Amino acid sequence: MSTSASPKLAESTAVNEAIKARMAPKQATQAAPVDITANPVAKIVFNPEVTPEERSRQIGALLSPDLAEECKASVKQLEAYKEYLAQQRTLMQRKLIELSSTSVFAKMKQTFADMNKGVLDFREMIRPLVDNLDALYTLRTAGDNVVLDTFAEIEEDRKREADWDRRTSEVESQARQATSDKEMLERDIAKLKTQTGLFGGIKKSAQAEIAAKELLIAKLIEALKTYRDKAQAIITEKAEHDAKQGKFKAEKEQVRKMLDISGPEHVKRVEGIIKAALDYIDKSQVTVSELRDELGGIEGQADKLVKINSQMITVVAILDKGIDLASAANKEKVQALSTAREGEDTLARLERERKKNDFERHVTALLDSGRGTKKTVADLEKDAVDANTFHDALGKQNVNLRELSSDGIASVATSLNTTIQALNNSALNEASESVRDSMRAMNAVTDDVANKEVIRQALQVDEASKRIMEKVESMSNIAESLQAANKLREDGLSNIQSRLGELSDVTATVRARLQESIGMDAKEPGASAAAAAPKPVDDKEITFGQI
Repeated sequence: MSTSASPKLAESTAVNEAIKARMAPKQATQAAPVDITANPVAKIVFNPEVTPEERSRQIGALLSPDLAEECKASVKQLEAYKEYLAQQRTLMQRKLIELSSTSVFAKMKQTFADMNKGVLDFREMIRPLVDNLDALYTLRTAGDNVVLDTFAEIEEDRKREADWDRRTSEVESQARQATSDKEMLERDIAKLKTQTGLFGGIKKSAQAEIAAKELLIAKLIEALKTYRDKAQAIITEKAEHDAKQGKFKAEKEQVRKMLDISGPEHVKRVEGIIKAALDYIDKSQVTVSELRDELGGIEGQADKLVKINSQMITVVAILDKGIDLASAANKEKVQALSTAREGEDTLARLERERKKNDFERHVTALLDSGRGTKKTVADLEKDAVDANTFHDALGKQNVNLRELSSDGIASVATSLNTTIQALNNSALNEASESVRDSMRAMNAVTDDVANKEVIRQALQVDEASKRIMEKVESMSNIAESLQAANKLREDGLSNIQSRLGELSDVTATVRARLQESIGMDAKEPGASAAAAAPKPVDDKEITFGQI
């Protein structure tokens, strides 16, 4: 059995090896180059001292031999030269392909990635600044005190958020502590439940402790619910506050972001934008320079392609015209051999017909070769169109790259500079307007205080006036009192003066009566009685009470 299987196995192995050998890729072999060193067609075509017209005529003469035996040799020489031209045409294209740049697509990818990334980076870096300016401009032009009110709201929001954070932190801390305590109590209860008596069941002391701890757990659960309610209340407050934001909510958020960034961070941000702009300009210059270098190499290939194609067309056109001239000359020979000569015998006819047939076959070969040559001319003309189109396109690309190198990069640099300066100017303008608005608001505050002070001063003047009037009234009352007192005093002094006069009279009377009383004993009785008769003073009776 083994002996019968071994031949089959060997046969199968041989078949597999044969299949592998057949399917294995064969190395391409190039055709051997055609030697045209002694080719008369090549010598005529490559003769620089003869005009193309003359070379065509010489080709025509070469392809129109007098002997029929030489026709095949001339056609063979022609076809050998045409094969040489085809090899040279192929070789030229191969060399151009070999010279093609292998880094163009890598450069395209790198350029596409770097340049577009530069644009995106610059746009992303500059967008926050533009948004800040837009927000400030919108708020500033929205009405009086809108900017100040927005700033006040931001300050209130910061205080409110700090309070929310504080309360949230407290609630979370309390909730964590309550959860930890609850878990600890649950662990204690689990241990207490293991304390059983002799007859099973949990000990009474353990049951009491369990009941006390379960009561504490219930209180902790209630406390956790309270903490959750507090946390939810904070969330509700935030939502309600957010819902109450006005139509300038987006602008306020943008200004808030700007205010939350410190001054040095703003400086770093602008420095980053300037660096991105400069990097983009440098990268543009390097990229355009590299593209120009790549295009310069391709443009050189295009020049060679156009030049060689033009030379090839000239050569093939010389051959084409020479073949046409040879075909016409050989047709004349065929025409001449087609007419029988007078007295022509059979051998002469057979010889003439043989020559005629040879020239006819020669004409046919020339016509076939001419058709191939004309097709080659058409192909070369098409190649010329493609080559010139390619060459012109490269020229336009070169012009575009020169414009990019000269004007394009300068224009981008100018635009970047203008944009950055415009942003700085806008920022300065908004800063100055902010100062103006702030001063206006400060003036409003001070004017309000001053107005209140003026009113207060006016009220103080009125109070002083009232006090003066009260003083006037008081002085008037004093004056009236003094006047009344003076009147009373004047009347009193007048009465006193009158009484003093009366007192003087009474005193004189008393003194006279005293004198009379003293000398009464010394006088006569009648005289004394008459003298003693009372005389009223001013016809008035003086009584003791009046004295």
